Amino acid sequence: MAFESAFFQSNEPNMDQLTQYFPVLLLLFIPAITMTAWADERNRGTDELLFTLPATDVEILLGKFLAVLGVYTVALLFSITHIFVLIYLGNPDWGLVGATYFGYWIAGASLLSAGMLASILTQSMTVAYVLGIVLCGIPVFLGLIGGFLSLEAILGTFSMQEQFKDLGMGIVPLSSITYFLSFTILCLYLNHVFMTKRHWQGEDRLGSSLRYVARSVAVCTILVCVTIWSAHWAFRVDTTSERLFSLSKTSYDMLESLDASDRPIEIQAFISTEVPQEYVETKKRLVGMLRQFDEMAGSSLEVQQIEVDAFSKEAEQAEFFGIEPLPFTDEDGTRTDIYLGIVIVSSFDKVVVPFFGKALPIEYELTRSVQTVANKERLKVGVLNTDAQLMSGGREWRIVAELKKQYEVEAVGPAELDGETEFDVLIAAMPSSLTTPEMASLVAYVNSGNPVLIFDDPFPLSFQTQMGVTNAPRQQKPSPGGGMGGMMGGGQQPPQPKADGGRATSLLDAIGMRWKYDRIAFHLNNPHSNFAGLPPEYVFITRGEEDTTSFNSSSPVTKNLQEIVAL
Repeated sequence: MAFESAFFQSNEPNMDQLTQYFPVLLLLFIPAITMTAWADERNRGTDELLFTLPATDVEILLGKFLAVLGVYTVALLFSITHIFVLIYLGNPDWGLVGATYFGYWIAGASLLSAGMLASILTQSMTVAYVLGIVLCGIPVFLGLIGGFLSLEAILGTFSMQEQFKDLGMGIVPLSSITYFLSFTILCLYLNHVFMTKRHWQGEDRLGSSLRYVARSVAVCTILVCVTIWSAHWAFRVDTTSERLFSLSKTSYDMLESLDASDRPIEIQAFISTEVPQEYVETKKRLVGMLRQFDEMAGSSLEVQQIEVDAFSKEAEQAEFFGIEPLPFTDEDGTRTDIYLGIVIVSSFDKVVVPFFGKALPIEYELTRSVQTVANKERLKVGVLNTDAQLMSGGREWRIVAELKKQYEVEAVGPAELDGETEFDVLIAAMPSSLTTPEMASLVAYVNSGNPVLIFDDPFPLSFQTQMGVTNAPRQQKPSPGGGMGGMMGGGQQPPQPKADGGRATSLLDAIGMRWKYDRIAFHLNNPHSNFAGLPPEYVFITRGEEDTTSFNSSSPVTKNLQEIVAL
């Protein structure tokens, strides 16, 4: 495990690989500590002497437990050498390391109580060790047991691996703490039952046995209910330094507003079992965010994570939903297909996110998608046909593809605005390119009080060709047949003039604005040396230490912005 290829492949200073195998390590290590706790006492006959001490049974039990817990704690402290290795390899996240070690400690403490229970059942230390492995193996392999019994969805929740997932990512949930404490209390109570067995009278042994069996079942039921209740309360602490898995207030409010009375929203995440180093962090954040959403939404949201390998049935299922793999070739020329996509389904709608790239904001994308499928109807967005050709011209702009994830998007011509068009908002990109009749239709639509989002640019770099920038407001419209034929005597019709000479004066008058259509903004400030070759038209707006005017601090939209670049 010390030389697992996955550790070097992920190239991250954390203990994910150790955490993955830690429950199995405990399965072999814990019984070795506890096998002498009671078995050696009974074998030597010193247990009766122990019970004559001026202490209650509970005090003796707690003393035994604290003794083995001290041994385990010291042994765990020796593993801190891993931290020095992480410091040498990189800069570890101390919150993540602390949460992981807390998980190691509390998980070991819970299994110590189970090991003590195995030790009190026999006088042989060898048998106590074997029984300890069996009893400790119950929570460790509970998920596998549930899989054989077709109860994985129920029993898997109570497996130790499931509880370790959050702690290994730097999240300390109340449910995991309650789980380990409940398991410890249950095993210590059973220890106490077998300790008091010596007090049972011969004639009443059967009655006492039945009473303690009933009490044990009652204690187990209460602890299980408390554990389930703590999971529904969903109190969690994100200890990572950058709060990688903390949800914003908007996400919290959205999840709380979900209606649990309808069919739960289902999220199916298709994630590759192994991903290249470049996507390890993205996969980890996606898995962590999905767990946060699952815990916080309760019964209103169900998350299913499906591990996908190339050419498997899961890969076929992912492609059926429209989730295509991303081909990736590493430095050695090895080609792999990466799956990092989700499909979100509700009673009303379905949203597919084909792939979570490294630059895609995961929480925003999940929140937007869940909110979209939670609504009975999508808002309708109209895209005005202009020379910008957002939805025409044989290609679709990225902004349109993003809008389609959340809204119903429809292209509309300027002449159609005179009819009964119903849009929640109309997007008009480069309206300065409209002709006079087309501009009149748009102005009438604006004057009717309809919401319109207007984009225009005096120097649109997006339309740059070998002939230079085209479609600028000062330039004439292209010929109806395309190209420059009308200007060079090719027999094509001359282009129609732009409304107001490209100034869009009538539109600006309607919205009460003024715009110098032939001037552009530029700035020589460029705080990034790796982008030194960018032209000054790329304007970097940066919040300085003493700068309070770059961004509006009173607006929730801009108050946390640190930097934007305007093209």
